[in-house]
Amino acid sequence: MATNCRRPLVGHLTLAVFAVEWQDDEDDSNLHDTWCRIYAEWFPAVNYEHADCDFGLEMYLGDEQSGYGVEVWIPVTKK
Repeated sequence: MATNCRRPLVGHLTLAVFAVEWQDDEDDSNLHDTWCRIYAEWFPAVNYEHADCDFGLEMYLGDEQSGYGVEVWIPVTKK
């Protein structure tokens, strides 16, 4: 999980961004599993914690021709 995470700086926030394989609503279980793994596996293994704000984002990317993808964006701070 940690290998497909990037941490860009957006404004004053650092975001942990995870790519998720997703084609359509049938793949919602992949998205749900990713959220669960982020909190169960990634956060305990890294020196980051969820930032003190009330959001996480799902960015749906692409179209029928190029294909679809989803990224989970979570604001983080160093522990």
